[in-house]
Amino acid sequence: MPVTQKQIEEWRDGPAGFFKWVEAVKPRILKQNNKYEPIELADWQKREITPLLEKLPSGECVNQTCCITWPRRHGKSYMNVLIALHRFTCYENQNIKVLANSSRQAIGTNFKLLKNIILNTPALLSLIGQRNLQGVKIKGGNQSEIEAVPNNANVLYGEKVNLVLTTELHASKDAEALGVLTSSVGDSIDGQLLIDSTTDGPNGPIAALEQLQENGEAGIYVTRIEYKDLQDVLRNAPAWIRRSWIENQHKTQLPAFFGTQILNRRADALNTLFRLADVQAAMAEIRNPVDPGLVDGLFSGRKYIVGGGLDRAYGFSLNGDNTIWTTVAKVAGADDEPHYWVLNQKDIAFSSGGSIKKAIAGDNESYGLLNVVIERYNAQDIWAWCGDAKIHAEIVHGNTNEQISVFTELHRIVSERRLHFSRDLKQLEAELTAFTVDNTGTAPRFEAAKGFHDDRVYSLAWAIWATRQEELTTYELPRVVCQSRSQHAQYCYLRNGEVILPCARECEAHRRVERWHVQYNQKAVGDEMTLPEFYKTKVRLKGVKVYQGV
Repeated sequence: MPVTQKQIEEWRDGPAGFFKWVEAVKPRILKQNNKYEPIELADWQKREITPLLEKLPSGECVNQTCCITWPRRHGKSYMNVLIALHRFTCYENQNIKVLANSSRQAIGTNFKLLKNIILNTPALLSLIGQRNLQGVKIKGGNQSEIEAVPNNANVLYGEKVNLVLTTELHASKDAEALGVLTSSVGDSIDGQLLIDSTTDGPNGPIAALEQLQENGEAGIYVTRIEYKDLQDVLRNAPAWIRRSWIENQHKTQLPAFFGTQILNRRADALNTLFRLADVQAAMAEIRNPVDPGLVDGLFSGRKYIVGGGLDRAYGFSLNGDNTIWTTVAKVAGADDEPHYWVLNQKDIAFSSGGSIKKAIAGDNESYGLLNVVIERYNAQDIWAWCGDAKIHAEIVHGNTNEQISVFTELHRIVSERRLHFSRDLKQLEAELTAFTVDNTGTAPRFEAAKGFHDDRVYSLAWAIWATRQEELTTYELPRVVCQSRSQHAQYCYLRNGEVILPCARECEAHRRVERWHVQYNQKAVGDEMTLPEFYKTKVRLKGVKVYQGV
């Protein structure tokens, strides 16, 4: 692409020049159809990034520290990357650094975007040349250079830097490297720091920049887009974001995660996972532990299975952590969703291996454990013992992906009020109400609020997770024994007909189904089911049908 000096001068004309450069060069980005096509800047994007591009007659940037904090898929990374490419192709001697929270992230995010845009944009590839895409560096014919650099302050001193790109500042654990680079941009009249990030918490670095901007501090600019709720984002999000994707995220993600990543709300960056009202609704008038002899009556004949969860601390933990064993019954619900009842939650003194084994063996004898989940941390010996004791058990690693799955499900159970535990478990109540999800990192972090513990919550979550593979029918009928000699017996609902016959009052199976039917209709929401409908949809015959009268 032949470029004249006159064009370059026009492209250097502040925001107007940048937009002319975009129009002429037509940078190509990867779109939803998996093809690289020219980017089309929306009017709102042009408006929001204009302050990043403004310069004084001397060439000095009006805003030296700029942050784009937009929700996911709004193009914030593309904006900064395009600004970097504009500088790289239009100005001489530009030293541009791409920094992230790790070397891998620096190469895999903004630097990768830079390279892919160049490779797929004919005009840029012609200007720069593929041979100049060198590992973690991009060389320019005008003695400019773009480099992805590690998050290591020791190797970043001593350079004169014009532009620094960094991403997801809210998740940074170490600001020293960024500090070195931002001090280096002071050596250039056009020195600038560009940040793209989703929101942080009230005390985070982006919040601090916004406060400085609000206080009138010169040279700082933050552009924020935030939506109030689902309807707001559905109504006002950019047209290229599929509404079905937004609704799917709303249904499948934790509310706080949806709030930070999709709505970009700061209020959701650090939040309690469970509502106080939902936790209080879970407290039931039962004893802890539940008397094994009362379990069947407690669930009114509904099918149930039992799982256990162990969260083990080191003995004499300096953090005051506890070893907690929890046993939970997963019970078929009248609303087609299972309910979860805590049958026992026990604090194991000193994290004693013998006491842990005794608690597991006792609950296995009392309730019958289908599965036990043991967090890998400090508990391999317990897992091995379970194998010897013929108690099915599995080890979980407790990594981020597992935690997201486990606590997303626990949140759903609590918010739908399908968790039930004894009012005696005051410490479990306290831990649930103080359990937080922190969305200020690269992934959600689940932990207790300062001054609280979370051992009981984790133990509960593992116990529920232990039952995840087993689907439940609502009621199980052990057998149907029919002694009727009536010619109408074949029409009985218990024999796949639709009729309740007079002989039903003498039938053991009918009396049991009738009792379940009454209990179901008492708790059902909406229209009541007829007895034959109830039998066909909610009852599974576990045993055999015997027609002795035939």
